Amino acid sequence: MLLCCRAAAAATEHEDTAAAAAPLRCSLLGQWSGGRCVCDKGWSGQTCSVADLKPLNLELGYDNVSSATWGGRPVEDPTTGVWSLVVSQFSNSCPLAMWTNNSQVVRAVSTTGPAGPYKFAAEVYSEFHHNPSSAHTAWRPLPLAPPTSSCKS
Repeated sequence: MLLCCRAAAAATEHEDTAAAAAPLRCSLLGQWSGGRCVCDKGWSGQTCSVADLKPLNLELGYDNVSSATWGGRPVEDPTTGVWSLVVSQFSNSCPLAMWTNNSQVVRAVSTTGPAGPYKFAAEVYSEFHHNPSSAHTAWRPLPLAPPTSSCKS
């Protein structure tokens, strides 16, 4: 009888450990069910670790060929239908190693919708500004900062 109880306790402990490890089996991007991962929407693969993306249209978005950009959330001006995208951008084509002093915030606009394409419109904040975010509010023009002309270290 004692052997039976120890075996049952060991099995329960194994099940508890397996249940605790199940989310990791699916990369925290799906559920373990029936001996396999059932991936959340947007993820695929045996361990749900492959982004299930549509083909990328390189004509959309904001592409500044002279400086790296990142971030951004489209916001529509309800009076004109023009979309603005406020992003961080390296100033004066500075390299990544100098981002802290040479990151600025710019606004790009699209007249075709939230996916773009976007074209540069204005510098919003000069160097040492990064990672802007948008919140829904009444539309108003963004304040502009004067442009700069050289990289600073």
